[in-house]
This record gives sequence, C-alpha cells and structure tokens, in this order.
Amino acid sequence: MPQTRSPRVARFEDFEVDFRDGELRKQGLGIKLQDRALQVLEMLAEHPGLVVTREELQEKLWPASTRVDFEERVDQAIDEVREALGDSPDRPRFIEVLDGRGSRCRSSGPVPRPPLASFVTRPKRTTSSSPSIPPGLTAASRPFVTSDPR
Repeated sequence: MPQTRSPRVARFEDFEVDFRDGELRKQGLGIKLQDRALQVLEMLAEHPGLVVTREELQEKLWPASTRVDFEERVDQAIDEVREALGDSPDRPRFIEVLDGRGSRCRSSGPVPRPPLASFVTRPKRTTSSSPSIPPGLTAASRPFVTSDPR
C-alpha cells in the first residue's frame, strides 16, 4: 500500500476524528475509543475506498516480536470502531470488511477548509450620482475629489 500522510482530522457524517489528539467526536461530544481501535481507524482513513489488508494492519500496528492472536485483535479493534460509529457489519456505512481481503473505509475525508474566496468581500454597487468606482477598488482607495476649485 502506498505511503500517505495521515489526515489530521477526518469526517464520517456526524463524526469527526482528530488523529493528532486521539479524539473521536459526534456533534462535538467525545466518544471513547481504545488506542488500537483509533490506530486501525486512522490507517483505514488514510486510504479511503482502498482495501487495507490484515497483513498491512499487522505490520504497521504490531511489532514483529509481538505475540498475540492478531486475527482476534484486529476483529476486536474493527468491532470497537464500528460500535463507536454506530456502524453495522450487515449494512456498513463507514467500515467494510471484505472476507479474505481486508477492510476499507467507505466514507471519510479531511475536514474541508473554507475557501479563501469566502473571506473576500466585493465592493457594493451604488446607484448614486457619485463617480463610479472601478471594480476591485473601494471608496477609500479612489483619488480625493473636491468641488472647491481653490
């Protein structure tokens, strides 16, 4: 699987997970998630729509010297993630397990940042008899004009 940089924050409908702080929230309220389950969720969210194999999870999350029932631990972590997200194995919305292949995150993405254009204000059009202001300029930036001929 190609290396990608973890998203700092990912969204799943009403859920938001901040991987840097290790927090899962639903509409701003924290939901407890064990470290290993959070790591599995992060790895799946790094590759939305792509299958992450059990071997890839094992290599990244459990050192080679670790002696555990890896299959059971992965299943437990995925079950915990699904429970926290209110997801169902029968009708998955977020985490899909593909028997014999691995798992994938069906819906996630970084939290979008507002576009810069949303912070830019455009000058208002006026219908007064004052001299017109070219687009992009404000009244404060036009040359000073007076009717006093002195």
